[in-house]
Amino acid sequence: MRNLAPVTSTDLASLACPYCGTAVSEDEEWVDTSTQAWGLCGWRVPGAHGTDALILLTPSIEPTSALIKRLWVAPGATGRGLGKRLIQGSAANLTRSSITAILSRGSRTHVSCASPPRDFLREVGFTRQLDERLYRLDLNRAVSTRNPLQTLLDRVAQVLQPGPGEPAAGGLSPRAMRRGE
Repeated sequence: MRNLAPVTSTDLASLACPYCGTAVSEDEEWVDTSTQAWGLCGWRVPGAHGTDALILLTPSIEPTSALIKRLWVAPGATGRGLGKRLIQGSAANLTRSSITAILSRGSRTHVSCASPPRDFLREVGFTRQLDERLYRLDLNRAVSTRNPLQTLLDRVAQVLQPGPGEPAAGGLSPRAMRRGE
């Protein structure tokens, strides 16, 4: 899975939407608000020829929420889960800043980088609010913290898994033996 790179106000001039050509100026008020709150205004997925995907966020009117200002995946990079990766990475990073929800405008008919497709938003866990065009992702439900001991046990079990075509001891994998199957 590709890593996300932070987007700062100085990066914005080179990150125009590949569909509508809209670029965000570093002078926009919300950019300054985002930078003051989080030290950045979004994340991007770097690609071989620039940026493959981008999400820009700003603090919302709700004090513990962030609002998606722009979200796009470059035409040659669609269908690879990059949009979902942006949402997941943003959610994980924002929870460290006491953000509990991400809000987004969604659209069925006038899709743009400022209003992502509502079907995509639903697919990645957003739910519709009272206003049909506003969607919400509750981060306390979307981001789970794993028990460190369980993570360690899963890693050990993965290492102990037999290779392809090799039966495990007694015909059971270490994970299945641990679960008592």
